[in-house]
Amino acid sequence: MHDVPTTSAPLCANHCITIEPGIYIPYGDLRWPEGFWGVGVRIEDVVCVQEKGEPGPLVLSREAVKEVVDVEALGLKAREREERRKMRGTDGDEEDDD
Repeated sequence: MHDVPTTSAPLCANHCITIEPGIYIPYGDLRWPEGFWGVGVRIEDVVCVQEKGEPGPLVLSREAVKEVVDVEALGLKAREREERRKMRGTDGDEEDDD
């Protein structure tokens, strides 16, 4: 754990917290295939308490991708962008078209 709160006071309107379930696979852990050793995945949501009368919590990260297919698509897009930069001989500081 990190950033453990030091108070037990209830959350109030406009307080925000991060909810971050994750899995971390240590090197050498024989419960997992070797290709997964050293991998960590955390899916974070930032959630804020609304004013009284507002409908439910406000999830600031609602639009962040969380499904495997969407995360993989982002990774592919990043790899393709990097390949285009390498072909152009740029260092990555320039804006890309996508």
